[in-house]
Order: sequence, then structure tokens, then C-alpha cells
Amino acid sequence: MEIANSVHTLWNLLSAGKVGKLTSLCSIILIVFLGQNNLRGEHDSTQITNLKATFIVHTLKYVRWHDEDFPSSQSHMEMLVVGKDEHNIASRLSYIINSSELRLKNLPIKVRNVNSWKEARELFGKGSKKIALLLDSELKSWEKDKYPDISGLLIVGESQKFLRKGLVMTFRKENNRLKLGVNLRKAKAMNLEISSKLLSLNRVIFQEN
Repeated sequence: MEIANSVHTLWNLLSAGKVGKLTSLCSIILIVFLGQNNLRGEHDSTQITNLKATFIVHTLKYVRWHDEDFPSSQSHMEMLVVGKDEHNIASRLSYIINSSELRLKNLPIKVRNVNSWKEARELFGKGSKKIALLLDSELKSWEKDKYPDISGLLIVGESQKFLRKGLVMTFRKENNRLKLGVNLRKAKAMNLEISSKLLSLNRVIFQEN
């Protein structure tokens, strides 16, 4: 099954309203990620963006945040997409989250694009902002020591360019396939718990950075 066909099928199901619950969405994700899909080149950028967005939403289901990291008055959780969003991954994330009815800590999730790491840094620590996706445009602005010391903050790197940059999770290519590297040491330092169910998937690998 080609990656483009898999993602196209997923999005057709979402658009038709046939995937309204997270359990059904996760089943489709497993088909996409555990199948024989290869990344064939940058011409598949739209499909790869959809695939990354779907993978992120699926992954969040297996991350546990502690109660002390959320104010009792909080009404939602916010995900920041940081950088130049040339492939509109923020809108895809928002669509999949809404379609799957995903909630974290029983809170709805809102997706917001901010133009730079500097802008994002000013927003962190304001309660609801506990997830960030760093886009490749922010690579030059990012170093390990810039990770905010905020308990419960999950930052994901868009590509393998962020390897060894101290993030909790990083997308990467391995044998021409899209995988997600998980830094358990960094996750623990940020007071995040990663489920063993996520780590058992063959599209998820351990990494130290």
C-alpha cells in the first residue's frame, strides 16, 4: 500500500464523518504505520504532513500528564505549532483532534500556530500550553538549553534535523520510513509518563539526545 493511498483513505474517512471516535482513528493509524509504507521523496510532502499530524494525535493518547501541572481552573489544553507552517500541519492537527474527539486530562485541545520560538517562549508557563511542535524553520533558533524548565511541557521536533537537540520526541527517517524517536530520559525530566503501549509499536524507537 502506498503512503499516499493510505493517507488519502484516512482523510476520506474523516471527511465523510466515518471516523468520529478516537478508537476508530487509532485503528486506521495502525494500518498506515505498521503497513509497508515507504517515504519516496519530498513530492509526497502533503501526504507526509497528514501522516505526521495523525501520528502526533495518536501519540498524545499514550502520554500522561500529572495533575499538579494543570490549574484546576483550566478550560482547555493548547498545542503550539512553532514556525513557518508551509504545509498547514496546524490545520490538519486541529481537524484530526476535533474529528477524533481527543481530550487530555478530560480537556479539549486547541491548536495554534505561532511564527517563532521567541513568540512561543513568551506563551509557555501560562497554564494551558503544554504541547509544542517545532517546525524545521526554527532549527537555527533552537538549542538544548532553550528547553523551558516547565513541568509537563512536551516538545516534538518536526524532522530528524532536531536529533540530538534535547527534545522529548523527534520525527525521523529510518530505512526510508517515518518513525518517531522518544527520549525517555527527557520525558521523565519534564514530568511526563510515556505508556509502554506506545513504545511497543515498531514505528517508535528509543533515542538519547
